[in-house]
Amino acid sequence: MQRWGLWGSLGFGGVVTAACLAWAGPVALAPNFSPDPMVLSGNGGGSVDTGNCGFTNRQPDQRLQVTGDLPYVRITARGGSDLTLLVDGPDGRFCASSLDARGPQMSGYWRAGLYNLYIGTRVRGASSAYRLEITQQR
Repeated sequence: MQRWGLWGSLGFGGVVTAACLAWAGPVALAPNFSPDPMVLSGNGGGSVDTGNCGFTNRQPDQRLQVTGDLPYVRITARGGSDLTLLVDGPDGRFCASSLDARGPQMSGYWRAGLYNLYIGTRVRGASSAYRLEITQQR
């Protein structure tokens, strides 16, 4: 399994973190992307109350630029048992949560466009390391 990261594009290996994304810009996701699964990681949580999807940072933890319609994608956030996944994209805002270690996930059709992903926690101000897995496999 390959990990994508800022240094990976320069040949040093690594993992994309939330801090790197502000500088690096969104991760491109094209139909039939490779590697599959794509793995991103960082620290989620924050103090912004999303209402029904926990507490996040003000800025997205990950940004995905989907360059062509994807008939099926599954995104899973793995980490602490109180993680939430808020996706803000071309078709609206959607929330997934999980109360166990499997982590929140979303799957289905994703049309081309920019997606902002917020990895949250159920506790205001809490922080949790996460691993985001993105796959086209059903």
